[in-house]
Amino acid sequence: MIEFYRLGYPFISGLVILSSLCTAIQATAVIAGFNRHKAAAADRIENLLQAFVLAHTFLLALLISRLRTDYYASLIIPSEYIMLRYSIFGIIAVLAITVGVLCHKPQVLTIIPIAALTIPFTEEISNHVFPWLYTLALLLIMVCAGVFLIRQRMLYGREITAFSIKEGVDALHSGLFCCRMNGEIILINRKMQDLMRVLTGRLWRNGLEFRRALLEGDTIIKPQSTVLDGEIVYLLDDGTAWLFSEAALQISGKEHIQLSAADVTDRWELTDELRIKQEELRYRGEELSAALTSLDELRRGEELLRLKSKVHDMMAQRLALLMRIFRSEMSIDEEDLISFADDMLAEVRREGELEDETDNIETLCKIYGDIGVKITIEGNPPEGESPERNQPEEKPPKGNQTGGNPLKGSDYAAFYSVFVREAVTNAVSHGLATEVMIICSSSKNENIISVSNNGVLPALTIIEGSGITELRRRAAILGGTIDIATKPNFEITAHFNKANYANTDIRGTHKG
Repeated sequence: MIEFYRLGYPFISGLVILSSLCTAIQATAVIAGFNRHKAAAADRIENLLQAFVLAHTFLLALLISRLRTDYYASLIIPSEYIMLRYSIFGIIAVLAITVGVLCHKPQVLTIIPIAALTIPFTEEISNHVFPWLYTLALLLIMVCAGVFLIRQRMLYGREITAFSIKEGVDALHSGLFCCRMNGEIILINRKMQDLMRVLTGRLWRNGLEFRRALLEGDTIIKPQSTVLDGEIVYLLDDGTAWLFSEAALQISGKEHIQLSAADVTDRWELTDELRIKQEELRYRGEELSAALTSLDELRRGEELLRLKSKVHDMMAQRLALLMRIFRSEMSIDEEDLISFADDMLAEVRREGELEDETDNIETLCKIYGDIGVKITIEGNPPEGESPERNQPEEKPPKGNQTGGNPLKGSDYAAFYSVFVREAVTNAVSHGLATEVMIICSSSKNENIISVSNNGVLPALTIIEGSGITELRRRAAILGGTIDIATKPNFEITAHFNKANYANTDIRGTHKG
């Protein structure tokens, strides 16, 4: 080692730094070797070789550091640790040969000549060249350690190691930790640690205590009252939703608890949206139920009005006939009168029956004709009626030609029947008429039904009763209007605009 003194203090100090760096790199290589997963026997021998190379570099660093101290103290000491240096070299040589043979790695044998550059024998024969051989040996050892590290790094990509498992767990977006039954955490990833800090404000060393804090809601951010699949859900300030669940594990025959946290933000948003839609659907259902109830009430009201109108028309017809008989001083015996009254009461009791023999206009004309009332019909009434006319039979006009009634439909025909029956009954009972004229006409824009009579004109203003009011309501449903005139004769007229009627369905309700 005396040859180092000739190169000066700066060179020796540089070698101290170089030897320290070489020792650090070789120590890293040893650690990488011992972190192999399921290492074979040959791999263990290679790890042992790297450990003795580390001892060799440490000894070289110790020698150069001792030399620097002696140089600084102006002391010249010959070579030291001679037997130890030979012993470590011998072990390195034996291990390198073993690894080269067993693992088929002849490149490992290069460590033997590199280590030989620093043994006392080389120092004796090289003289002043030894410091440079010593420096070269350190550099070559660093290169070998770097190659070994690169090779181990490549092996990590092809095999499972403790580091690779930890890296894989830390790379998960989900949180994960596993603990023993006493609470000792044996595995935890970074995401679970981050969730611990966010939810509780600190890291936990006891997994069971952290689990209890989550279950009992003893956290900074409180769990949601609504849970997914019976699990705990936490909504963080960044808008993400995390679902915590646990499972029991058997590892080496021992019970363990695994707690995981999954990001369910998308699922939570969809669930919340579904809840809102369900609320809207429930609200719409309540509205629909209320609307159906209202429609049922309206239907019942319409049915009641229809029955009242039916009873009114029927009673008015019977009373008009009786008044006509009495005023004309026609003879009628007591039995016929009682039978007539009984028939009238029987008709009143038949509330659900929609039609009787008086609903037909032809029958109506015959009944009133028998008591001296002449009913004349001109024009074309709606289909469904076959009244007697005072004009020759002719084919009904086609299209919208004037003089005909092109409108068809059961509702319009029903209105015509009710309208004529009410007008004739009022003419006979109130006006004492003996002649009634019914005219059905059609122009380009409207259809008209007019009923006039030769009865006594009212002396005062006409007060409309329930019969006329009901006619106006029915006409309005079909898009029509009703007018009443008293000069020169009493006349009631129903007007129906064709455009309005075209937009009315057979039930009498406007479309759109």
